[in-house]
Amino acid sequence: MLEPNFERSKDLLEENDGAGNTFKATAKPVLIGTAVVGATTMIFSIIMALTNGLTTNVDKLSLLHAPFFLGLITGGAMIYWFTGASTQAVTTGAYRAVEFIKANIKLDSAEKASVADSKKVVEICTKYAQKGMFNIFLAVFFGTLTFAFVEPFFFIGYLISIAIFGLYQAIFMANAGAAWDNAKKIVEVKLKQKGTPLHDATVIGDTVGDPFKDTSSVAMNPVIKFTTLFGLLAVELAVSLTRDQGTGLTHLLALAFFAVSRSTGCESDRSKRTASRIEGKNAIQLTWMAFCVVLKGRGFSRAVSLEKSSAGFTDCGKTRFCSCFWVAQRFTAAILASFSATAMKPLRVAARATRFFSNLFSCSQ
Repeated sequence: MLEPNFERSKDLLEENDGAGNTFKATAKPVLIGTAVVGATTMIFSIIMALTNGLTTNVDKLSLLHAPFFLGLITGGAMIYWFTGASTQAVTTGAYRAVEFIKANIKLDSAEKASVADSKKVVEICTKYAQKGMFNIFLAVFFGTLTFAFVEPFFFIGYLISIAIFGLYQAIFMANAGAAWDNAKKIVEVKLKQKGTPLHDATVIGDTVGDPFKDTSSVAMNPVIKFTTLFGLLAVELAVSLTRDQGTGLTHLLALAFFAVSRSTGCESDRSKRTASRIEGKNAIQLTWMAFCVVLKGRGFSRAVSLEKSSAGFTDCGKTRFCSCFWVAQRFTAAILASFSATAMKPLRVAARATRFFSNLFSCSQ
């Protein structure tokens, strides 16, 4: 009679899983590379259209052209924001699942968790991950429309930066995530150090590695593809509107798209803050609170109030976080004071616009 050796089977499965992580880390850059190849084709089609076959405005495809250079910076910033936000979307679901498990499942007893509780945990993780990623993709999508309507050569720099930064960031995250996961498997299977401080350290690393290799890196593929695809259509529309009706309409549409993008980004940030209540010493939460306290100390009324609890600094339930557009309006007003009277008019318009949108799209709870 065959008697299965479950310990040996588990070790073999862990080794196979480690090999699978290595295979995935090798294949994912190829996947992202195909997106970059497609993006390159569409970017050059935009360049050929805007320069009439490289006969005019070629000088604007230079680092000396400020909008193009700023586009390169903005594209890289968008990639790093997206990777951090997508990782946090997964973490939010994990925190919520931990809350539910602590409240409803007795971990210190021999009684198994019920099927209903297990399904609820899966539902919580799925719900928060999907909600977070949906908001993030909306922010990226409307951000792309915003930049397409701001200035065409700014947008070309943005697309180039998205492709380059996205490719290498995805390669890094796929490899780093697989390395963290495999490090835990080596400690468990080869070193037999499960339950030791070394194993605890690798488990912490794996909680970062899993979102890296399974969420953020692979999500870079649709980000690059859809950004360039919708951007190609949007910049053609923006150029046509500018030619027919001037820059006023395109800039107004850019402001509207930015408002939607910022509001969905704020919604994603709000879910982060909700998850971080579980640990009062969470660095993101404390940094944001410190920022708001500084604003309050400088006379800004929409700041937060803090109370100290046994777990550290947490929001007291009556917290009102600073309105993003309100802060932008205050910042614009500060700039106005440093400009001459002739340069003030467009900035006053921007200040009024941000003041208007502060009442529509707010990050306050």
